[in-house]
Amino acid sequence: LVSEESARVGLAVGAAIAPTSLGFSAKLLAEVGKLESEEGMLICVAAVVDDVMALVLLTEIQALSASNPSAWDIAAPLVGSLSSILLGIFLAPFLSRRLPTLFLHLKDRSHRLQVKLACLICLSLLFGFLCATVHSSDLLGCFFAGLVFSGDDELAQFWSTQVKRFEQWGAALFFAATIGFGVPRLAQKGGLFDAPSFLRGLLMTVAAVLGKLALGVWAEPRGWVSGLTFGAAMMGRGEFSFLIADSAADDGLLSDTNYSGVIWALLFASFGAPFGFRYMLSKAPPSATPANASTKAESHATEKANPSSSLAFGDHQL
Repeated sequence: LVSEESARVGLAVGAAIAPTSLGFSAKLLAEVGKLESEEGMLICVAAVVDDVMALVLLTEIQALSASNPSAWDIAAPLVGSLSSILLGIFLAPFLSRRLPTLFLHLKDRSHRLQVKLACLICLSLLFGFLCATVHSSDLLGCFFAGLVFSGDDELAQFWSTQVKRFEQWGAALFFAATIGFGVPRLAQKGGLFDAPSFLRGLLMTVAAVLGKLALGVWAEPRGWVSGLTFGAAMMGRGEFSFLIADSAADDGLLSDTNYSGVIWALLFASFGAPFGFRYMLSKAPPSATPANASTKAESHATEKANPSSSLAFGDHQL
């Protein structure tokens, strides 16, 4: 509204700065020993719902990029995404109970884990294809495929020890070779260091921060300290936000100035999140802070969280 842009541009900017990075929040919570607390669980659940909604917005942005979208072009992603979500809610728990029985006859652990991993990959491809077919996001299908195996501790450990080493390098290379090359040049008009881009980034940062702090109204226990702590933990952004911004820029919804502003907003919000979170924790009463949280317990919580996020939230790793 301030920059007098169209509603489509506003939706694209909002969708880009909205998603919370689950990995970012989980790391913050694990470092202070609050990952498995009630507050930590609530923050992780909120981040998951946040990401699912962002996937729906991504498909809507892609639909709006058409020159003259019809009413069905706009409604199709919403209908397809809602159908995929409802089907996934019922299908994922069903498969998570049925699939383990198929692996009982596999006595060799190494062979069993390889078969499970192959099933996970095949389900990701199948669900991703089906979601894309109904005008939803293929990433949403990968999300539900990971959800099917998210309760398999054996596969989670195997993923952490065998696959995660390739995943870390693969994700970094993929991010650098796709979204990284899409970041605007530094000094050109509309680039990162262009004054209008920087000022617009500051304005978007205000929206990004206030939008997350407002979520603290529903935090437990009630109070301004708990609310601001909850909001600060949700403030970190990840690669998915850059993916939405890059997609919107490629589709012509974001100009160079707006795209650079979004990049600044994501950087500022993510940079300030750890400082704001730790500051609000220092203001919390002693009873709200976990006592005697040992380094070993925190390390175990972090190790436990990473495989789960890789399986249940595979859209972050693509």
